[in-house]
Amino acid sequence: MSNPEGNFTMTIIVGTDTNQTVAEVDAYWSSRGNLNWATLGVIDKEVNLRKAADYLERNFRWRGTRKTASQRLGWPRDQAFDNDDFAIGESVSPLIVKEAEAIVADLIREGIVDISGIVTSGSAAITKEKVDVIEVQYDAKSRLRGADVISHVHLMLIPVTLGPTLLRA
Repeated sequence: MSNPEGNFTMTIIVGTDTNQTVAEVDAYWSSRGNLNWATLGVIDKEVNLRKAADYLERNFRWRGTRKTASQRLGWPRDQAFDNDDFAIGESVSPLIVKEAEAIVADLIREGIVDISGIVTSGSAAITKEKVDVIEVQYDAKSRLRGADVISHVHLMLIPVTLGPTLLRA
């Protein structure tokens, strides 16, 4: 939306747009020393959180059933139990889902992951190109980081999903 001065403004709605507030994600990254997240403006943080929530919703099948047919996101849920058989997410999203959302939002900020969850750091990781007799050199650290973190997100969500497989092909 735009206000009369032409400035772009947004407000996220927890449970509709994301699983948590910008303040929660700010606290998460601040406690982990991620100063880069703090440099984003509120609107960019909201956009990245929306994209992260979309990524989680498109790629995972959550345990249990949604509380209502009209809710956009997968949480809260009924009859959802973690691996220790504790009821989870009955009124809010589980902490592990919020953590995964924060991680994916930051990967989107870094340009490592796009909205589909595809690791996109390959072009940013190219350190040398040679046209004649085609030669490309990659910064292995940059390329592997994106893939490793996404794998980490998938593994950390196993206790709240129906399995380690993705919804998309």
